[in-house]
Order: sequence, then C-alpha cells, then structure tokens
Amino acid sequence: MSNAKYTCSRIESLEPRQLMSGTISVYLTGNSMTEALGWTGFRTLLERDNTVATIGRQSGPGYSQADNYNLKPGYVRFGFDPAQPTNKYPWANYQAAFARSWDVLSLQPHEKRLLTDIDPVSGQNQADVPMAIEFMKDFSVQSPDGQVYIYSRSTRRTDIDELAQPTGKEFDYSAEWTKPYIDSGADQNVDIYSRSYVTQYMDLLRDAQSGDPATRNLKPARLIPVGEAYYNFDQLLKSGQFAGTGVTSIFSLYKDRSHPTLDLASYMTALTFYSSMTGTDPRGVAPPAAYLTDSTSKLHNPTVQSLIQLAVYQAITQPAYAGYVTPLHQTAQTGSISGVVYSDTNRNGVFDSGEGIGDKRTVYLDSNNNGKLDSGEPKQLTNASGRYTFVNLKAGTYHVRRIFPSGYTYTNLPLDLTLTAGQNVSNADIGSTRAPFTPGGVTPPPPPPPTQLGSIRGIIYSDSNRNGLFDSGEGVGDNRTAFLDLNRNGKLDTGEASSITNANGEFIFSNLAAGTYRVARIFPSGYTYSHALIDITLSAGQNVVDVNIGSKRNG
Repeated sequence: MSNAKYTCSRIESLEPRQLMSGTISVYLTGNSMTEALGWTGFRTLLERDNTVATIGRQSGPGYSQADNYNLKPGYVRFGFDPAQPTNKYPWANYQAAFARSWDVLSLQPHEKRLLTDIDPVSGQNQADVPMAIEFMKDFSVQSPDGQVYIYSRSTRRTDIDELAQPTGKEFDYSAEWTKPYIDSGADQNVDIYSRSYVTQYMDLLRDAQSGDPATRNLKPARLIPVGEAYYNFDQLLKSGQFAGTGVTSIFSLYKDRSHPTLDLASYMTALTFYSSMTGTDPRGVAPPAAYLTDSTSKLHNPTVQSLIQLAVYQAITQPAYAGYVTPLHQTAQTGSISGVVYSDTNRNGVFDSGEGIGDKRTVYLDSNNNGKLDSGEPKQLTNASGRYTFVNLKAGTYHVRRIFPSGYTYTNLPLDLTLTAGQNVSNADIGSTRAPFTPGGVTPPPPPPPTQLGSIRGIIYSDSNRNGLFDSGEGVGDNRTAFLDLNRNGKLDTGEASSITNANGEFIFSNLAAGTYRVARIFPSGYTYSHALIDITLSAGQNVVDVNIGSKRNG
C-alpha cells in the first residue's frame, strides 16, 4: 500500500460545471444508513441556487457493497427524474440506472474486510475495496466524467446491542472514532468505524483505482466524512458549545444503536453529503423544512444549526483527509443577514428575554426601497424560532423589511444594512408593536441588571460501603425526592423546593439566589443518611455539582 495519497489534476469540485448547466445527477447505493439521509431534505439542498437534481438510489437492510452489486433479493430502489416527476421508480436497479450518465456515484462500505473477504458460497472476493472497484468499472462506461464518493458513516454505540439491550459498556464517540483499525482477518474489528479505518480504506481504494485500466481514468474517489462530523459534534459538546440549547449528549444523533435521528443527525449527514459533493461551505446552509417537521426538535435553535454546520466544516477541512475531500470553494465572498422577528413588549427596539417571537412572518429585502414586497425581491418566512436568514449576499446595501398585519409597525428603525464582502450579520432583529409608534422616539430607562441565580445538583445513591462517598458500582435511586429544607426541621414542608430524581438518580435545584441551603431527601422507613447533613452556601450565580446524598439502613 502506498503511503502517499493519490492526487491528480482531475480532482475538481463539481459545482462550477453544475452551476453552468443548472443540473446535478446523483446515484447512491448503500443500506439503511444511506437511506437515513432524508431524501426530500437532501434534494432540497442539492437544488439550492435553482439547480435541478436527478436522484437515484438502491439499498437494502444491512446490505454490504457486495449485496448491492450482486442484486441480492430484498433491495429497494427509488428516485426522482425531472423528465418523469411522478414516477417514483425511474430505474429498476443500479444496472439500469448506469445505462445513462451520472455526475456522482456514492458507495457505502459496510462490514467487510478491506482487501480480502472471500464469500464461502460463491467464492467471490466481497471485500470493500474490490467491490468498490467493480461498481466503478460499471459506472465508468456511461459516466467517464463522473465522480465517485465514499460515504464514511458514524461509529456504532457500544452501550447497547443490536436489540437495544444494555451491554454494560460506556459509549464515548470520540474514543471509538480515534481507535486504530487493523485489517486482521475474518470477523476481526468488524465494529470499528474509525478515522484510522477511513484513511486506510481511501489509500487502498486510490491505489486499486489507479492500478485498474478500467477505473484509472475516472477522477480519484473522494470522501464524504460523516463519521468525522459526528466526532466534531461530540467535541463541541464536550467543550460546552451546546450549553443552553437543550442538546446535552451525543445520543441526540442516535435513534438506536446505529441510525441517525431524523432531525439533527439526518440534517448533518445530508449537509456533509451536499458540501462534499458540491464544495459549498456548509456554514450558513440552513436546514430544509423536511428536517424541521417536529416542532419540539432542538434543530429549530439557530445555535444548534450553526454548530452542526461548524462540525461539518471541520470534518471536510480535517487535515487527515487532505486530498480525499472536495476542497471548499474560494469563490467571491458572500455574506448573510439573519435575525429574529419578535413582539417588542416594552417598545425599546431590543429583543429582550421573555418577549414573544413571530413564526411564519414574511421578511424581505426591499431592493427598490419602496416599502412593499415587489415581484422578484428576495423573501423569507421565519421559522418556529422566529428567525429568518438571507444567504449568498454580495457586498452592498440591503433594506430589510417585513410585512405587518394591520395595525402594527416597527419598534426599531427600518434596517438598512451595508455588508462588506463575506460579512455575516446575525442580529438584524425586527421588533413590532401596535401603531401608532415612532421608532427611536422613546428611550425607556435601562432594565435593572438581572439577578444572578445559581443551582445545586447531585445524585441520590445507595452507599453500600457506608463511607459517605458515591463510589463506582454503587446503585442510584430514581424517582426519589430531594428537597431544600429551609427551616431545617428534617421534613418537606409546603413551599420548600423539591426535585424528583431521574433514571440516573440525578436531582437539580435551579434559579437559586445567593445563600445557604440544606439539601435533604425523603427516606423510606428504616433508612437514613450515610454522612453528615449537607449545607451548601451559594454565591451569586454559582452552580454547585456533585452534591450527592448517600443512604444506609439504620443502625
């Protein structure tokens, strides 16, 4: 195996050619992990900037590349052909699809050795690299200018098995992703999907491609680094970047042992595919509506969207994949304008905490500055968080306006924003109030500084060794009541704050002013504390953790 990554002058991003033609055609093979892209949303991404997309796919449950190539019974196919938009099955299978030319072919390696994996029945070498070469040979006949991409999926969870039963192991995505991969024989390292596996696979595939007369003239295969985007998401979580968004765990990306959730993870997967295939910088590429159908999804949060976009950007620019991925375009720098439409209760022209937001409100760029939405002027509907976004804006002046219901007007002066090249403005908020009102005519007194509030959190546990410490292996108590014993009488009285522990035995008391608090719990008969009573003194805004309450039998 060569240690140098295969490079070639034919490595180019697809988008310049597609923007000139206004079309892109993509054929994908794989299994349920490829299906989890979310096809409606993925097509919406491909059709940004008025591009017309043709999409075909073939997959099967748990299918390897060999299963798809051999047309193992049970595969499904689907597609969208603009020439026959009502036909959901334009191509019977990949063989029929390859009778026409395609811009892109996506392949998904799955649970086979890299170079040698002989099927005991057929004698066929079904290893992932040779099977990719077989697909590329067939693809090259009608698509000699096409680009092959390899979908690097996320790693599996280790804390549950394929039946979602606990394994007793912890799951640390970053640790799994950075494991070394050794291609050591049948049934070895099957579950290791790691950066090490990906780089080895790409090196071997590039070598095999350049050595095969039928594939060496194709553009060198490229990578779609979805697994790396998951790693970056995990790193952003661990560094506290998601604080306050409600996204607290890597499990936000998993609906079972392997498959992505239909909002955050499907969007991140599709965005990685889109940016990898087109070279478009993912930052600022908002999620299509297909990923926002759940009104409770954390994906409605603009911060979550931005962090997912950052995770994808970091994956595509990961130094370990230099030469494997599509370089992001260094095009003329464009910027963006975004903000929130809100009900300005105190009429101060500022979006304050607690003020209502307006979803499905129309915001537009008033190109001729005549105060009304004219044909051809860009417009956006606000999302469930009240946010609108205009992207791909060249340097210049933009008049940001909104359509009001009768009897309402602005509380801040109409926004006339001058963007420099590549500038992104994210706080172009638009306040509304009942008319008549003169924006800027009233300067209310500044609000008082907010009171800094803190919190106390901990775990209720069974102190088996009675040492007053929460030790590894000691059980936790769910559905137990902790309370703040304000009068220190040892019982929960009316008006005293209480918290019921969750499945992990955790309790929390939030929004606490500075002061001293006795943290107590309600015990079943015959049990008491395994340590001294707990008194916690909070300073303003302080958050105290690990206030753990141990229990033991009396006596």
